[in-house]
Amino acid sequence: MSTVEQMKTVQENEIPEMPTERTDLVPIFIMGKRYNVPSTLTIQKAFEYAGY
Repeated sequence: MSTVEQMKTVQENEIPEMPTERTDLVPIFIMGKRYNVPSTLTIQKAFEYAGY
């Protein structure tokens, strides 16, 4: 196996990294309790993210 083939094998087996997007957290209040949720969520998704 040549060096080029070995390099291709290593590159094919690598797990691609997930792009990390910075999302700011915003406070929401559900039944008087504060939860910090990502600002990109809809109201329904924010409730689900908070565990409801």
